[in-house]
Amino acid sequence: MKKLRTLALALAFPSVMLAQAQIAQAAGIVKNELGMVTVKCQVVENTPGNPIVGFVVGNHPTNLNAAKSDANLYESKFNNAHKRHCYPQRKYRPSGAYDTN
Repeated sequence: MKKLRTLALALAFPSVMLAQAQIAQAAGIVKNELGMVTVKCQVVENTPGNPIVGFVVGNHPTNLNAAKSDANLYESKFNNAHKRHCYPQRKYRPSGAYDTN
């Protein structure tokens, strides 16, 4: 009985992961090489012309909006600036604030 239960659990988890991957593909969500969602957002200064002062990056295992929320955590690293234009990335990059160099 215990072996049967273990086998059932072993078969259930990959199918759940596969189902999540299929949902993400159907929604058109771009995932990185680790199978996660990574977004990169421009950070622009609140001055005329809105010059780009850096980028913020956020990550989440499955949810694009949660990855954007993760990127929001690093927006405060820039003074008098806000983020815009968040795009999914195909390559993983650690969450954080980055300058333009």
